[in-house]
Amino acid sequence: MEPLLMIKDLTKEFGKNRVLEKVSINLNAGEILGLIGPKNAGKSILLKILAGLVKPTSGQINIFGKELSQLEKADKEKISYIPDQANLYESMTVNEIIGFSKKFYSNWDEQKCSQLLKRFELPLNFKIKTLPRAMKTQLSLVLSLASRPDLLLMDEPLEGLTIAKRKDFINLLNEEFTEKKFNLIMVSQYLEDLEKVCQRIGLLREGRLCGTLSIEQLKVKKVEKLIRVVFRRRPPAYLMEMPGVKKVERETDLCYVFTINENFTEIYESCTKVPHLSLDVDYKDCETLAVQTLPLEVTNLPEKKENTNQEPYHTADSISSGGDAGAF
Repeated sequence: MEPLLMIKDLTKEFGKNRVLEKVSINLNAGEILGLIGPKNAGKSILLKILAGLVKPTSGQINIFGKELSQLEKADKEKISYIPDQANLYESMTVNEIIGFSKKFYSNWDEQKCSQLLKRFELPLNFKIKTLPRAMKTQLSLVLSLASRPDLLLMDEPLEGLTIAKRKDFINLLNEEFTEKKFNLIMVSQYLEDLEKVCQRIGLLREGRLCGTLSIEQLKVKKVEKLIRVVFRRRPPAYLMEMPGVKKVERETDLCYVFTINENFTEIYESCTKVPHLSLDVDYKDCETLAVQTLPLEVTNLPEKKENTNQEPYHTADSISSGGDAGAF
């Protein structure tokens, strides 16, 4: 069976800066893929290219058996994108954005929308600009799932959520996946949460896909995580002594690298609460463990055809942001 998504030699450059280099990967129907990697590894750009918000420099992408630029309006309705920070119409109320968004989807599920609004307890008459980040993320998820997508792209949707809300978020994705088999590509620093919903994890570093690991492989290998933090002042001693911290290396006066073998989420969140200039996550030896032969080789892709009469597809972000999403 042909994969739902095939990416071959995808490259993206901004001027002289190459942010993706010859990325190749497939996604089979009904598969959920997690993406990890340090900041500026190219994870967000990859999702934006798949969402039609950024044009690739070179390479080929096939979705639903069609070349990316050949997708029709009905195909684009099946793809939904949630950015790392919800970019919704701030002046609208929750109820108004729901009414506005559903006009773009022929398969809009009113019952699913109502069900999720009640689950998240979103205030229908509140303006979006008054909502905290967690509620905006939940609202973006409502807009996406109510559109009944076949391919859902999510960029750091767990960031800013409490542990309880992250757990509910992951439970909801698993429930939805059981109800309707869809495809999901999810970027997150929370590897433990990805393990609960994904079948495979891909590692991006410096624009290159190092490979993929099945969840079973990850659990067996127990990949160690690295947290590199540049603090604004000397960090408190309790951070170094938290359960799960294997060792701490001091690179400069205020730059510390924590090697974590368990309890990552608690340690990560503790680090974020200490004033810092930068915080990044990486994965020790993950690329040497990653599967270099991807599950299905990308071959026999049709020749790329140009289509000059393309419409941008309506992602949860592009509908509500009012921005130009026309990457075709």
